[in-house]
Amino acid sequence: MTYNLIEGLNEILAGSYLGHDMLVEYARKIDDKKTQTCFHDLCEVLKTHQTALEMHIRFLHGKPNETLSWRMIMAKYMEKLMLLAVHEDSELIHKAIEAMEMGVTACNKFLTEQEDLPRLTEDLIQQLRNDYSHMDKQLHTLMN
Repeated sequence: MTYNLIEGLNEILAGSYLGHDMLVEYARKIDDKKTQTCFHDLCEVLKTHQTALEMHIRFLHGKPNETLSWRMIMAKYMEKLMLLAVHEDSELIHKAIEAMEMGVTACNKFLTEQEDLPRLTEDLIQQLRNDYSHMDKQLHTLMN
């Protein structure tokens, strides 16, 4: 087990925290109740991701970062500032789609950059990636 593995898992965990927080913010601005419910459901999926990642990091004898890094905090506040100019549900859905695509990209990056991954870790990250892809598809259906 290398520190790099824990560091990589903590990076994905931080992305999940940020994604969750932003979806909560988007849901507050959504007018359509169906879309709002979908966003709340996606938040619950991200919460399960956080729990799974935290447990897995502990299983690997690491310590999960339970707070956002300065970089993530700055990204969160920049996103909140940009939200001030967003007034359409379609814009919020588009932002959520971008977030899911970032989740897929982060998982793919982790899987390609980490060498000799434990099988459980690889399975977990693949499941997260599949969830992000599924959520992306759900959000695309809201655009129609």
